[in-house]
Amino acid sequence: MCVEELWERMKKVLIWVGVFVVIILANVGLRSSAIGSLREPVLSQLVDPSSAQFRNERYYVDSGNKTSILCGEVNSKNRMGGYGGFVPFYTSGTTALIGDGPTGDNMVKVFCANPQGTSRWWVIRF
Repeated sequence: MCVEELWERMKKVLIWVGVFVVIILANVGLRSSAIGSLREPVLSQLVDPSSAQFRNERYYVDSGNKTSILCGEVNSKNRMGGYGGFVPFYTSGTTALIGDGPTGDNMVKVFCANPQGTSRWWVIRF
């Protein structure tokens, strides 16, 4: 095998690697954009939205009707300026439910356990 053939093969490999990287980066960008917009209703209910900390988030996507929801836990500063502790939340992008106490926590768990009672949902945990 001569140097020219090797170089041609190497160029093809590099092109495919580049395409793969672009696809991955586009997917990550779209997902973080979707998650940012899903977090907005949660942030609007907090006393200090700029102090919000999110964890244990699960991004559910319904492949059938292009619906998505976000479940997880959020912590933010209260009126006294201290963090109140992580509480569960559910949001569909238009509405948000933040569990605060046994009743709210249970409602969030019900919504996030099996969204919409269907098995068509894809789950992405991060």
